[in-house]
Amino acid sequence: MKRTLVSLIEKKNIVFVDCFDTLVHRKCSSVTVLKRWFYLIAEKYAIDVSVVKEIWNLSVKTNRQIREELSFRTVVYNIFSRVQYFQEELHDFEKFYTFLLESYIKIELDVLVLNNELCSVLENAKMKGKKIYLVSDFYMPQDFFECIFEKLNIRILFDGMYISSDVGYRKNSGLMYKWLLKKKDIDAHNVIMIGDNKISDYQRPKENGILAYRIKITHSKSEKTINEKLMEIFERQFNGNPLTNYSFSLYLFMRELLNYADKNELEDIYFCSREGEFFKEIFDMLMRQNGRTIRTHYLLVSRKSTLLPSLNKDIRKEEFMALKKSTDCLSLEEFIATLGLQPEDYSLYKNVDIEKVIPHFWTSKEFESIKGDRMFSEKYEIAVVNEKKEFEKYLESIGIRRDNKNITIVDIGWKGTIQDNLYNYFEGNMEINGLYYGIEGDVSISSQNRKFGLVYSDVPIKSRYFSVYSTNHRMLERLLQASHGSANCYRDGECILAEYGEKEKRLYDLMKENKQCICKTVTMLNKIFNEITLSTIQIKEFTAYLHETYLMCYTRKLYLEESNFSNLMLMTFGTDKTSVGYLHILKCMIKMPKVERINKLFKGVRRVHCNFISDVLVKFIYQFRKKRFLQMEI
Repeated sequence: MKRTLVSLIEKKNIVFVDCFDTLVHRKCSSVTVLKRWFYLIAEKYAIDVSVVKEIWNLSVKTNRQIREELSFRTVVYNIFSRVQYFQEELHDFEKFYTFLLESYIKIELDVLVLNNELCSVLENAKMKGKKIYLVSDFYMPQDFFECIFEKLNIRILFDGMYISSDVGYRKNSGLMYKWLLKKKDIDAHNVIMIGDNKISDYQRPKENGILAYRIKITHSKSEKTINEKLMEIFERQFNGNPLTNYSFSLYLFMRELLNYADKNELEDIYFCSREGEFFKEIFDMLMRQNGRTIRTHYLLVSRKSTLLPSLNKDIRKEEFMALKKSTDCLSLEEFIATLGLQPEDYSLYKNVDIEKVIPHFWTSKEFESIKGDRMFSEKYEIAVVNEKKEFEKYLESIGIRRDNKNITIVDIGWKGTIQDNLYNYFEGNMEINGLYYGIEGDVSISSQNRKFGLVYSDVPIKSRYFSVYSTNHRMLERLLQASHGSANCYRDGECILAEYGEKEKRLYDLMKENKQCICKTVTMLNKIFNEITLSTIQIKEFTAYLHETYLMCYTRKLYLEESNFSNLMLMTFGTDKTSVGYLHILKCMIKMPKVERINKLFKGVRRVHCNFISDVLVKFIYQFRKKRFLQMEI
C-alpha cells in the first residue's frame, strides 16, 4: 500500500482523507460506541436508555430539502428539547451540549487505533508541501476531530477539516465533493481521495473527476474484548472458587460507594461491624488504586450493642420497634436478656414462667405486666441511662459527636436496624445516611434517616435486579465473616466484644482464601473499567447477568463448599435454627422469581444426591449463558 500510495500522491497537490476505517479504526463497532454514549446520557439525566435511543433517532432526522445532514449543535438542541419533557429543571443548553460532546470524545478515545502506516505517508506528503484535508461523513462537529487528533498527535497534518454535520452535505451523495471543490476553488485533477468506503470514498470522487485510492484495513484481533476478559475471570473463579464470584457485585457496591462519596463530597465514612471489616478493606484498596482520599472508620456496633442506647428511658413510652421487626415470638427471659438485664431484675419472676415462648409477645398481658412493674422499670431506666453515656464516650472516641450535622454509615443491610438505633439514640437530631449492599423488607426511612441499597433495594420499589441479588444473599454474610466477635456493650470509651465462638472463628478461617481472591479480582475489574468509559447502568447489567449465571449454575463444587459451613452461622433471631427444610422451600417455589426457583431446585436435587442430572443441566445452562454474554455489546 505505502509505495503505491506515495507514488500517486506525488502527482497531486491536494490530499483528501477519510477518518474512520482509514486514518483510524475502532477496536469495537460504531454501534457499541453509540450504545455506550446512550447509556451515559441515560445515567446522567435519569432516563431509560431505550428512550434516549429513540430521542437520538428522532433528533437526527434530516429535512432533505434543506440539508443532507443536520449540524451536531442542531441535533443536540433537538435532543435537549425532548429531554426537557423528562427533566423539566434542565435549562442550561450549553452545559448539556458540552456534556454530550465531551462524553462522546472520551468513549471514542478509549477505542481508537491509529493507522501508523497511512500517517507516515501523510507526514511525508506534508513535508513536500502537499495540502491535506480531512473529509468525513459524520454526525460529530469539527471540534470533535480537533480534540481527537490533538490526543493522537496528528492535528498538525491537516490544513482543514470538512465534516458533513458542519457542511450539510455528504460524501455518499457526491455533493460534499462538489461543494468542497467549488468552495476551495480546487481543480479536481490535482486531488487524490483516500478512504475505505466503496461508494463514498471511491465511486463518488471518481464521478467528480478526483483520483480515488481505496484502503482496505484488515483488523487483526490484537486483544480480548471486555466481554471475553470478564468471562475469563468469571469462568476461572466458577471452576476454582465459585463463592468468589461475589467479586463482581462487591466491586459494583464499592464503585457505587465511591461515586456517592464523590457526588456528596464526603470526608468521612463509617463502616459498621462486622461485615464492614472486609468492606472497609476493599474500599481502602480501591481508594489507593484510584487516587482518592476519604477518611474511613470502623464502627463497632451491633443490633444488641446499640439497642439500649436507642431506647427511651421511660419503658412506658418506649415502643421497641427494632425488636418488633425482628420477631413477634419471644419469652420474657429472651426479652430481658436482649435488654442486657438479668431475669432476677424482674421482681415477679417467681410467679411466672419466664422461659415460656409467647406467640404474640408485644400484645400479650405478660409484656404489659413487665412494663408496669416498678422495680423492673427502675432497673431498666438505670441501664438505659448508663448505656447512653457509655455509648456517647465510644462515639466521641472515633469522631462522632452529638453536634455533628450528619454521618454516613456503610453496612451489608437488609433492614438497617442498627441505623434506626443510631437515629433514635440521637433523638432525630442528626441526619444519618446509610449505604447498604442491599435493603429489603420492612425498612424505616425518613428525610433525616435515609437508606440506600446500592446493589439492590425494594425501597421505595424493587430495583431492576432485586430478584437476582436477593437470592441466597445470606451466603454473603457468611463470606464476610469478621475476625472478631459481635459488639456487646461499651465501657470507658471502648467497645466490649462478645466471645468469639469456635464456629465463627472456623468460618472466618474458611473464608480467608475467598477474600484474598476477591481482593485480586476487584483489582482486576477496577483496572478493566478504568481503561474504558462506561456508565454504571451498563456495569450493573452485565454484573447482574454474571451473578445470575452463578446462582443458576449451582455446581457440585459449590454445593460441597456450602455444606462445609452451612451450620457455622446463625441465621434467625432467638433460635439455633440455621437452615430451612427443602420440603418447605419446594412448596414456596411457585412464588419465587425464576433465578431463585432454579437455584433452590438445584440445591434440592443435589441434596437428594441426583448429581448426574444436575451436572448435565448446569453444563447446558452455563454454555447457553456464556455464549449469550460474549455476544452482548459492552
